[in-house]
Amino acid sequence: MPKIMIVDDDITSLSMARAILESEYTTIPVRSGYEALRLLAAGAEPPDLILLDMIMPLLSGMDTARELRQHDPHVPIIFLTSSPEFALESYEVRTFWYLLKPLDEVRFHAVLDSWYEVHKASMAHFAARTDSGYQAIYFQDVEYLEAQNKNVLVTLKDGSVISIKEP
Repeated sequence: MPKIMIVDDDITSLSMARAILESEYTTIPVRSGYEALRLLAAGAEPPDLILLDMIMPLLSGMDTARELRQHDPHVPIIFLTSSPEFALESYEVRTFWYLLKPLDEVRFHAVLDSWYEVHKASMAHFAARTDSGYQAIYFQDVEYLEAQNKNVLVTLKDGSVISIKEP
């Protein structure tokens, strides 16, 4: 089940988002941008999606998103906020979507469905026979393939190389 971190200082908004999501997703409720960054820096497993309020005390949603992008440039972010004025600025952090509160459940589910299609596609993989047995290789992790005699070398984005024992 995909994990969604909900970052919102307003307990009512946080509870409402959780209630909408909990039947289909694992939720990680967080009350501030600082707490979200602290959790992720402490080694918590990164979420598949972050729902982020824009207007929060101490560390705004935009500042939180900038920090998140320094540590994880790929995690999708959907802003959930009562203020439309930051919508253009949100593109600086490659936001997936910008939704206004109060949440329209139909629109919210449509945006989540759109995100989930992208998420599901990113989880596509193939099984490969290697020296150590079969291994799942995710397409999103592959940088390039190289044929060498009867092997295929799969170079991953992290720089590691997997040798596949098939032509």
